[in-house]
Amino acid sequence: MGRSSKIGTNNKSRIKKCRSLLLLGSVPFVIGVGPFCYWGRSLFEKILFLSLEIYIFMCYNFLESEVILSRLLRTFSNSKIYHIIYKGVNNQDIFYYNSDRKFFLEQLLINKNQFNYQIYSYCLMDNHIHLLIRIEDEFLSRAMQSLAGRYAQYFNYKYERIGPLFQNRFKSKNVENLRYFLEVCKYIHRNPENAKISKTEDYNWSSYREYIETPKLIDKEILLHYFDNNVDEFVKYTKSNESNNISDYSEFEIIRKLTDDELKEIIMNNFKIDKDEDVIKIFKGKEEEIQKKLLILKEIKSTNKTQISRVTGVSQKILKKVFD
Repeated sequence: MGRSSKIGTNNKSRIKKCRSLLLLGSVPFVIGVGPFCYWGRSLFEKILFLSLEIYIFMCYNFLESEVILSRLLRTFSNSKIYHIIYKGVNNQDIFYYNSDRKFFLEQLLINKNQFNYQIYSYCLMDNHIHLLIRIEDEFLSRAMQSLAGRYAQYFNYKYERIGPLFQNRFKSKNVENLRYFLEVCKYIHRNPENAKISKTEDYNWSSYREYIETPKLIDKEILLHYFDNNVDEFVKYTKSNESNNISDYSEFEIIRKLTDDELKEIIMNNFKIDKDEDVIKIFKGKEEEIQKKLLILKEIKSTNKTQISRVTGVSQKILKKVFD
């Protein structure tokens, strides 16, 4: 049993005791004493007694919520190494442009320095993120929630959206042995290739190239140590097609997204267009007609509003009326 299970049980027991004492202590006041205190009192005193009753009620509900949360405490890793996964809500993209990815990596560096942890590997995919880090238990949730919060605030402001960006809270998997550590690093670096998006060595948004070139975010000494600091051996291991235990992570992967050219070709076929430049032209005119054409595009898989806007020139405002 992990350490958090014991911590969660103790917290839950203490919270239940506090809640019971608060409830027992407040019953005589709320039911018996409270109502009589209103007789002959000034308006100020009545407000004071009412406020106290509300406060007791809020405290009780707060403690109730703490009991529920205590059941969901994470199990901490004995090695303090975690595979962290963020996933976009409803599988939506969390990166639209390279500028978004750059901003996230900037925030990741700030977050790393603020909470003093090590990064062994990372990969930014369109709708999810993989991180492999070593961090002290007490900083794990604070650091990861802070990172997600900063990026979500940036993303929502930039794209004029409201609501959560990430699905639930971040997911963490404990890394407790060397074999699992090596496999997770390999899995993270090969993510773009497994998703048929890019070759591992050509992908700009993972830590793979930092191991070969100058590191910017990662602490590469630990992983390279197991290859005798031989980068060629690291490359050979990462590129090998040996089977890895990746079934646990398959739920986070995505169907490859269409490129702009592929989307444009689909539009040209649907609307019988011969020239690329005419794609934008057919989405001009009355808004009602544009919306009818967008309804056809809505059925296309592996694309999103931002890409459609980029290819067709239709504003996000009009797209939201059709897609949301």
